[in-house]
Amino acid sequence: MRQYVTEMRVANYSPVTIADRVELLGRLARFIDKPLLDATPDDLAAFQAQFVHLAPATINIYSRHVKAFYDWAVKRGHLSVSPAAELVIPRVNKGRPHPTTPEDLQTVFACTQRGPLRTAYVLAAFAGLRRAEICGLHRRDLDLAPPAPTALVHGKGRKERIVPLLPPVIGELGSGARGWLVAHPDGRPYIPDRLSTESGRHLQRIGVATTLHSMRHAFATYAARMTKDPLFVRDLLGHESVATTEIYMDSDMEAAHARLSGVAAQAERLLGGRALYALETG
Repeated sequence: MRQYVTEMRVANYSPVTIADRVELLGRLARFIDKPLLDATPDDLAAFQAQFVHLAPATINIYSRHVKAFYDWAVKRGHLSVSPAAELVIPRVNKGRPHPTTPEDLQTVFACTQRGPLRTAYVLAAFAGLRRAEICGLHRRDLDLAPPAPTALVHGKGRKERIVPLLPPVIGELGSGARGWLVAHPDGRPYIPDRLSTESGRHLQRIGVATTLHSMRHAFATYAARMTKDPLFVRDLLGHESVATTEIYMDSDMEAAHARLSGVAAQAERLLGGRALYALETG
């Protein structure tokens, strides 16, 4: 396991990915009650069956973590055949975005005072950052010089990108002292799980059924509608593939209705009895 962790670090895997894999493999070892390299295909199938109540996307991630470890073990000569070779990886449907509504965002900002949570909400809703990216943002990553202020975001897989900081966002962030943008009173940065937990409690307390990630979806949805440019939005959000971005392009149903207004008018005429008349008269 030490060798595996070392090689993931050398390969520049994110600390979150490494920690998630180590934690999951620890659960697997406890479940099979024997060394990981002694696992059989049946052991892995039984372990996977524990998660059938979870979302397909979660099972997909867990299964790929397990396969990645055993593929590595074969590659390094620890095993001749991977017991995970036939492990089923659930398909994950394209899905639909679930953006926070403008009304809910208005409530969130009306009920959230200046502090780490408000800063996190601003960065999610108006810069499109993920929770881990929010926690990893330091003031040294900001370039607030006009006319185009930016932030250097440390994204998934340690991939960096530069995102624009809109004037209202800068107004919320202020000049401030040096340090992490979302921090505890003693200056320590939040970890993503802690931020999610505190955010969830706060949102429940103010009666808003949304999440930090849904605020990011709101930003993505508006960016897609305004720019009509999936490649730009992909780079803005740090997506690996434009296929992920396309769910936001597909979500612009207001534009779809506007473009189909002529069809709607024809449907109203035909459904008003004229369709039957046209058939009877030939």
